[in-house]
Amino acid sequence: MRGIKILCLFFCVGLFFVFHALYANSRIPYALINVCLLFTALTACFYSSISSLTLMALSWLFLYPVSVLYYRIDYFNAALPVFVFNCLQIGFLCHRDIIKQEAASRDMRLSERDAERIRISKECELFSRIENNVRDKELAIVSLYEITKKMSASLKFDDIFKVFSEFLNENFIFRRCELLILDAESALPRPGRIYSAWSPRTEKKVFDKIDYDKLINLFSEHPQKMYVSKAEDRQFFRNFWVDSEEAETFTGIPLLDGEKLLAVLLAENLSETDPEKFGILSMELSLEIRKVLLYEMVER
Repeated sequence: MRGIKILCLFFCVGLFFVFHALYANSRIPYALINVCLLFTALTACFYSSISSLTLMALSWLFLYPVSVLYYRIDYFNAALPVFVFNCLQIGFLCHRDIIKQEAASRDMRLSERDAERIRISKECELFSRIENNVRDKELAIVSLYEITKKMSASLKFDDIFKVFSEFLNENFIFRRCELLILDAESALPRPGRIYSAWSPRTEKKVFDKIDYDKLINLFSEHPQKMYVSKAEDRQFFRNFWVDSEEAETFTGIPLLDGEKLLAVLLAENLSETDPEKFGILSMELSLEIRKVLLYEMVER
């Protein structure tokens, strides 16, 4: 494109000098000078702004004096084609500026529309995630309500933990879950009954040696939920487990009756997204354990 502009510019300049050579020798009619300037002006769309301004200046500094002094053209007829030429040049420059401004304005509008489209797309994705989260929580609440009804219908720990383990297998990702119910007749906190549940996804079911007494003492002194990753605290696993290759995370939740420790719920390799839901489930399990303990006490 740049080469075409340069060729057009040289062509117009050459045409200008050829015209003057012919005019001086053959006295070609004066109208041809207007045709030459008109053609030069019409090709101004190929020039740069500096080239157009340079041609406008040369037309007044060179062409106008030559027409008056050399060709003996009167002042008005000599100035008229130069004036028209300059007006056309100015018109093309203004038109080019208008086109540039319109193009810039169009690009800006397109950028704003793209930004608005991206913003709306992100908002739609956010609303979709919120809707999915609400739906998941609704399903979780319905599931918890169903398991609550099933566990409430039982008055034995075996039946309650069976319902509990079935719910775990259907709704959680874990390796092993254990329920340690404290011996109510012992003066010191120690496990009385132990229930275990394995995930059906577990291929190698190995009962790692766990120091239950030490764990119960830990939760007796600090009755709060725990979630520990082996990658972050390997020493914790060495203190309470044989350093098993299968156990990667530990979740422990104390089940309380007021401030009294009733049981401890343990889970291995529970997903990081599940401890909150697991904690809600443990609260219901705590209520059922208190109910069964009270029933056993009354029965005795």
